[in-house]
Amino acid sequence: MKKVFAILLAFVMVFAFAACGESAEVEETNPPDAGSPAVEETGSPDAGDDTKELTALICSVAKPLSWIDSDGVIQGYEYDVLCAINEIMDDYTFEIVPCTDEVQNMRLETGDFDLSVGGYMWNEEREADYAVPETPIGATAFVLYVRPEDADKITCMQDVIDGGYTFGPVFPNGGIYKAMVEWNEANGSPLDEIPVQADISVAERIELVVSGQCDVYVETVNTDVEEVAAEMGVELVQVEEPLTAEKTVVLIKKEDTELCEAVNNALSTLMENGTLVELSNKWYGYDIFSLIE
Repeated sequence: MKKVFAILLAFVMVFAFAACGESAEVEETNPPDAGSPAVEETGSPDAGDDTKELTALICSVAKPLSWIDSDGVIQGYEYDVLCAINEIMDDYTFEIVPCTDEVQNMRLETGDFDLSVGGYMWNEEREADYAVPETPIGATAFVLYVRPEDADKITCMQDVIDGGYTFGPVFPNGGIYKAMVEWNEANGSPLDEIPVQADISVAERIELVVSGQCDVYVETVNTDVEEVAAEMGVELVQVEEPLTAEKTVVLIKKEDTELCEAVNNALSTLMENGTLVELSNKWYGYDIFSLIE
C-alpha cells in the first residue's frame, strides 16, 4: 500500500507541475488589448541575451493614462505606448513597474528607475533634473469643469474672475497650483489666494462644485472627471478654453543620454507612423496632440 501511495503521490506532483507550466504559457500569450499583469517584462521576441534590462515606472492609479483594474491587470494609454516603444528598441527590455504617485515620486528622487511616465508635463525644472526626449509621449491640459447651468457663463479663466465665481481646492505645490499661480501673476494678480487642499479625491472635489460650495473645478484633461461625475449620478461640463496646455514627456536619468536618444527615436517613429494618434483615439476618443498644435 505504501508503494502504491508513493506512486500516486509522484503522479499527482508531476501532473501539478505540468498544469502550472501550461498556465504560465497561456498568460504569456495574452493579446495586447487584454491588458497585462501588474508587473511585466516586455520586449522584442527576438531580443537576445545582450539586451539591457530597464525599470520603467508607470502610475497605477491614473485612468486613462495607466491603471490597474479589479483583476490586477495594468492598462491604459501610457502603458500601450511603453509597450510600443519597447517593441522597436531591440537593445532594451522593459520591466514595467506600476506604482502609486507617492512611490513613483520617491523612486524618482532616489534614482531607483531607468525611465518613468506619469502624465508629466514638460517644464524647465524637469528638463534640468532629467534627460527628457524631445518627442513627447502625449499631451495634456489643465481645464475647467463647471455645473451645466454655468457652462454659457464660464468659458475661460477670466470669466471666473469677472463673474465672481470661486475655485475649488487644488493640490498644494502641484502642477495645477503652479499653473494657476503663473496665470494669476501674468494677469495682474486678480486672485487674492488659490485654495489648496491635500488628500482630497476627484469625487470629493466634484461634490464641492455640484453642492455649490465652489463653482469651478480645475483638473488635467487626462483625468476622467466627467466619467466619475456620471458614476456619481451628477454632471459637470468641461470649459472650452483650457488654463494651459503642454506636451507630456518621458523622464530618464539625467546621465543616461544614450537611453534618452533611443527613446526619442522610438517616439519619433511612433509619431510618424501614426501609432501615437491611434492609441490616443483608442483611450481618449480624440487626438490629444491637437491640444499642443
